[in-house]
Amino acid sequence: MSRSLVLFARAPERGRVKTRLAATVGEGRAQALYEAFLGDCAQAAAEAARRAGARLLIAVDGPIGHPALRAIAAATSAELVEQPEGDLGVRMGALVERCGGEVCLIGSDAPSLRPAQIARGFEALVLHEVVIGPGLDGGYWLLGTQRPIPELLVDMPWSTPQLLATTLARLAGRSAALLDFFYDVDEAADLLLLERHLAILPHEVAPRTRGVLASS
Repeated sequence: MSRSLVLFARAPERGRVKTRLAATVGEGRAQALYEAFLGDCAQAAAEAARRAGARLLIAVDGPIGHPALRAIAAATSAELVEQPEGDLGVRMGALVERCGGEVCLIGSDAPSLRPAQIARGFEALVLHEVVIGPGLDGGYWLLGTQRPIPELLVDMPWSTPQLLATTLARLAGRSAALLDFFYDVDEAADLLLLERHLAILPHEVAPRTRGVLASS
């Protein structure tokens, strides 16, 4: 069975990324941080895909030809694809359908994620129909499926603390696995958590993000 790892991303344009964080740190710094997050997430995803025998796609919201995106794709041997129109569930569902086989979807807001954590999604799909990487904010950082399951993606409370609970309720009766909880970086408090977390992680984790943080 084929395997695909899809990294959801936005073109790192000023004023369009990390808007909640920008309210605290400014649009320019938020843009620089997001571009670093995306680069680090893509690097971790590329290693996870290699370990799992999966192809890596970067699904882009915004101009797919953005120079930063092209550079990241070249560095990670990823395929750049456009996100389709529609809400997040529609976009996720379309990409699951497009890829076929086993698919894991992740975001680009957790630069301290490590390749082994992502690769465990595919390991769990060997025995389970669905795998969820639960988020500390009430959402999830990974969704993996063996096949399209539209009921997990339709009429969902996207971007709310109820998403994880609603997803788990809809999984009742299915073979599903949960990975470890993890955190996204969306607000100033999350950025502080990231800085403290990176201080105890090996230096090779999130090098781009470390560089931007050190430039403050």
